Amino acid sequence: MRKAPDNNSTGLFRWRTSAFVAVGLLLIAVFAFWLYENLPRQSRIVIPNAPPKSAGSEEPWPEILEREKREAEQQQQRLAELRRQAAAKAEEERQARVATEAEAKRQEAELQRQAAAKAQEERVAAEVEQRRRHLEESDRLVQRLRKAEQERQARMAEQERQARTADDTSVKPKLPPIMSQPSGGGSPAIEPAPPPPSAVPPRRPRLEGVGKAKPADASTATSAQQQASSPPAGGSPAQLPTSLPQFPWPPPASSASWVLPKNWFESFPTVGEVVKVIVAALERNGYVEKSFFEIKDGGVALVTRLERIGDDGSSFLEPQRWAGDRQTYTNASDLIKFLRGLFFVDPGHYRVIVFVLRDLPFTQSSQTVTTQTARSWLTSGANLLPPEMEKEKFGDGRCTVIVYEFASDGRAVRLVDSHLTGKEHLTKAGLLSLLAKD
Repeated sequence: MRKAPDNNSTGLFRWRTSAFVAVGLLLIAVFAFWLYENLPRQSRIVIPNAPPKSAGSEEPWPEILEREKREAEQQQQRLAELRRQAAAKAEEERQARVATEAEAKRQEAELQRQAAAKAQEERVAAEVEQRRRHLEESDRLVQRLRKAEQERQARMAEQERQARTADDTSVKPKLPPIMSQPSGGGSPAIEPAPPPPSAVPPRRPRLEGVGKAKPADASTATSAQQQASSPPAGGSPAQLPTSLPQFPWPPPASSASWVLPKNWFESFPTVGEVVKVIVAALERNGYVEKSFFEIKDGGVALVTRLERIGDDGSSFLEPQRWAGDRQTYTNASDLIKFLRGLFFVDPGHYRVIVFVLRDLPFTQSSQTVTTQTARSWLTSGANLLPPEMEKEKFGDGRCTVIVYEFASDGRAVRLVDSHLTGKEHLTKAGLLSLLAKD
């Protein structure tokens, strides 16, 4: 049979079990406390340069927090430094990129400038070549003119020689007295020599370039020479024509015009007095060269010389003011300069002023005047008014100013519409204040 357990042994077993449990719980609590004390320290960030902690050393919590705060600030400073370095690097890269773009733009602008300079050089070279060809043409023309002049002089010398030869042969030479024997005998009689012919006047050389009018045919030229050589009947001098050259009428289209107020010339009853007032105002401002024309349906036109003006309409200072259209050319060099002027005209603006005295209204034609025509007005017109025209009554006549303005780009000249009115042209020319009635 099984023996029943003893009560004493059972209690001892229970006591031992309880003791073992208590010791285990105590060990667990000690281990937990150790973990609680040491686990946070093991998880902290270890600074490489920090001195190792001595075994068994303990730091108070405030110092630990202060150290961790300093370490956090240092970490933030390092991050800020890294950000600053990254921003500086980015700025350097941006500046380098901007510099690269600027250099690229500069190189592109330089290439464009070089291309423009090359194009300009090509244009200049083309213009120089064109001018060289024109100069060659002018030189060839000068050579032809020289050759023609030499041939003309040779022909004139030959004609002069032939004329002298003909004059010499037409005069009979003096013969010695003719010895004749009279029919009734005796000494021979001496026949008187024929009377000497009248002396032939020397031939006067013909003046070249005097006048521009040519006779229609040989008969007309002969009659004109006879009239010039024969004195008029009664011995009185020939009467000069009193009519003036005709001005183109209706006048060509102008650049500007203006009708002067009627009361400016009310105190001047005749055409001659009005012309004297206008001429005095012109001469006070340098317009000393002028010409007069007659208008087809009645009236007088006064034309000034072609002058150079500024963009504002004011006259240039002399000698640049007057266009060189009335120069004389004494040698080939001057002629070459003249021929060059035919091809090239100084760039700028030019002006001709025409004063029309007329008592009837008129309109302008659609024809365009050229600089050659405007220049020819000065030489083709009369220098003075005939006395008959000066005595004519001005009456209800009006004075109209017509301005022809030309523009030159250095190679061509054309008539332009002026940006100034006729009144403004008179003001810039210094004539308005002299013509206006006080």
